[in-house]
Amino acid sequence: MPQSSNAGELILEWLELTGIRQDSLGSEYGQKKVRFHQILHNKTPNHETSVLMSKIMSDKGITLDKLDELRELKGV
Repeated sequence: MPQSSNAGELILEWLELTGIRQDSLGSEYGQKKVRFHQILHNKTPNHETSVLMSKIMSDKGITLDKLDELRELKGV
């Protein structure tokens, strides 16, 4: 599992590259918009938050390789 602060950054990049709205992903995991924003931007998340971000990354297949593929497709 990546460091949690890095996980938030990776999820944010994935959202940007895929065009998925942050609040849509948050609601999929039962999070309110403001709380989910805080979760993704927190540099020192608690255990519960780390587990949630790990689950999101696993469920959505967010990996460094996948982000590289998306960057290439987007020409970033």
